[in-house]
Amino acid sequence: MNLLRPEALRAEVARLIAALPVIRPLRSGDRPLMESLIRELSPTSRLRRFHSPINELPPVILDRLARADVPGEATLLATTSAHGEEAAVGEARYAVTDEVDGAREFAIVVSDPWQRMGVGIGLLRELIRHARRSGIGSLYGDTFADNGPMLALARRLGFEIQRHPTDARLKRMRLRLDQPVFGVVNMEGGRA
Repeated sequence: MNLLRPEALRAEVARLIAALPVIRPLRSGDRPLMESLIRELSPTSRLRRFHSPINELPPVILDRLARADVPGEATLLATTSAHGEEAAVGEARYAVTDEVDGAREFAIVVSDPWQRMGVGIGLLRELIRHARRSGIGSLYGDTFADNGPMLALARRLGFEIQRHPTDARLKRMRLRLDQPVFGVVNMEGGRA
């Protein structure tokens, strides 16, 4: 059996802890992190996030996504420093739309290697907490009807899944934030 010496074990544990994602608000200067996150997404993940088959975001859209100071909106990043440099492995946001008064549209994306590892649920839970603290009445988002992982995540967090009002390819996910939360488990394993 090959056991690590205590100092080697400590170094390995420190390396693994550094690799764990941290969820934090988007900051000015995070444009390179956003650009890298989006560029490294698979074509399927980019399609699911932007509902369009894109290879690169136009600079004006990337600039808009990287703005950290938009009133009434919020963006969270999941970052890791696994290789000594900070890298974004996920992003969640809500934005003001003209569709529904008091509601915000949300979007979320997790880099392909980090999918199904708890990053998405952590991001969306933090986004919901932020929206509640900010007095937002509800969150809604659209996803492709065949995006089973996203629909399962939304259901797990209490979102209602509905037909999209104008596009049969999509499902609308909606969560009322002005109602008590029942049965949703928080990140620490307790009830929210």
